[in-house]
Amino acid sequence: MYHVGLHSGKSVHKLNAMLVDLDYYKINAFKDLNAEQIIGLLEQELDYLTPSYYIDSGRGLYIIWLLEDTYATRKSKSYWTKIEKTLIEVFKNFGADEKVHDVARVIRIIGSVNSKTGKEVRVIESPYLLNGSVAKRYEMGDIAEYFWGSRELFYDNKTKEKKQVKKSKKRKQTKKIIQIKNTYTLHWNRCRDLEKLVDMRKNKAEEGWREYLLFLYRLNLLYSNESSEKALEMILELNSKLAIPLDDNEVIKATENAEGVSKVYHRLTQNYKETYDISLNQHLYNGGAYIYTNKAIIKHLQITEEEQKSLTTIIGTEEKKCRKNKQNKIYYKQNKDIFDKYYQENKEDISIKNKMIYQEKLKTEGKLSRKEKTELIRIEVKYLLKQGLSQRQIAKKLSMSVGAINKYVKLIKSEQE
Repeated sequence: MYHVGLHSGKSVHKLNAMLVDLDYYKINAFKDLNAEQIIGLLEQELDYLTPSYYIDSGRGLYIIWLLEDTYATRKSKSYWTKIEKTLIEVFKNFGADEKVHDVARVIRIIGSVNSKTGKEVRVIESPYLLNGSVAKRYEMGDIAEYFWGSRELFYDNKTKEKKQVKKSKKRKQTKKIIQIKNTYTLHWNRCRDLEKLVDMRKNKAEEGWREYLLFLYRLNLLYSNESSEKALEMILELNSKLAIPLDDNEVIKATENAEGVSKVYHRLTQNYKETYDISLNQHLYNGGAYIYTNKAIIKHLQITEEEQKSLTTIIGTEEKKCRKNKQNKIYYKQNKDIFDKYYQENKEDISIKNKMIYQEKLKTEGKLSRKEKTELIRIEVKYLLKQGLSQRQIAKKLSMSVGAINKYVKLIKSEQE
């Protein structure tokens, strides 16, 4: 049996293939045709990427595009589902099963017998299987680009659903070498932060975070292009510095998955092209590479705000703001004369701009400006005066002082004169 996933989407570990399940026998025009004849019609009528396999299910036809190693992250599963729905749309006139857009989909075992028809499930010869060749594997982005003309998904803000659309303006491409260098630097700096964290916690005997920290350390070493041998040597050395070290075999077992994950990461990094309409990070996310966010690392390692002050890259939002404010203060102090001169020359324009920004913020938050509040109170006071209430009664009703109500009364009287 070829697994697209497991039986539960939540427990899916890898995305192995894209799949179209054609129930062509349900369509009157095709019900008397065999699988080979259907393939002939498909190749004549439709434009689609050559599949890795055609499989006769004993009743219908499976069309399968094998995927390169792709881990089932939240984003890669979402990407898979959208591509799958596109495939179903392409093949719908040939009986594509609309239920097959779940990563946990499983197909019949090759060589088994379909109990409904008594026919054997078999692989049909394809260009990739002739002369002993190996079936082709694809990146999900290759399939997306073939059908969408783009590797990227966009969100429709109204429906909050993912939607593929062409950009009106091409995103300014960042040089590939710079992007890769930046990601390698990030991972190396994370390793340094994890080393600092172990050093800060050398007197802590907590055990809950050890395996996760060691896995992250080995993974980021491999991500930063360290060799497998050196990474293993360094992870065992770091483990020895823990307050309560793990057994070496436990360390190896707890972190061995980092090897497979890093291979996916490097494959995706190497095949990334500057012509892609998505950033390197988005390419990695879509391809199922695990890119752990600072938020997730801080949560799982329970890194305190005090500990973050000693780290370089693994820091939360508040620490980032704090550092940014410090940098801004230093920069302002160094360039105070320039800022003061600019402010004096553009004082009026800056004031108008700040007012507009403040009013826009109030609207966004559903709040009233001071002028709008004053006008609203004036209308309320005027109405209550007509109802025969005294200034003291109005003040009590609006939770204001009598003096403040008196000012509104004078304003109303001046308008009537």
